[in-house]
Amino acid sequence: MAPRVILDDSYKLVVTLYIQSGLTSDDISTALFNDFGINVSTRTIDRKLRSWNITRRTRTEESEALLSRIQVLFSNNGLNDEEMLRVLVREGFQVGPTGLRRVRRALGLLRRTNHAEG
Repeated sequence: MAPRVILDDSYKLVVTLYIQSGLTSDDISTALFNDFGINVSTRTIDRKLRSWNITRRTRTEESEALLSRIQVLFSNNGLNDEEMLRVLVREGFQVGPTGLRRVRRALGLLRRTNHAEG
């Protein structure tokens, strides 16, 4: 039976490689082995990241302030989703592109698209 690897001691390193460097679990496994001699499977890294609640995805925190701000930016300012996202993040809202699109649609703020017939 292989020795049990405890990644809790490498928490900061694993999180930094995953979030800031954008490495995959496979890349992290390789880096840990090459740099520190730690042999750990990608499944173990994935499981640990889940248990630490580490994710690359931005979770949208819906609030009345966010909903109101999206309505204003859409209706009064006519911003597209990318521009709205930049403004909202700069103003301190926790929202990602998918969350913004979902909230905007739920508010009935739809984009009109015209498809040219080819």
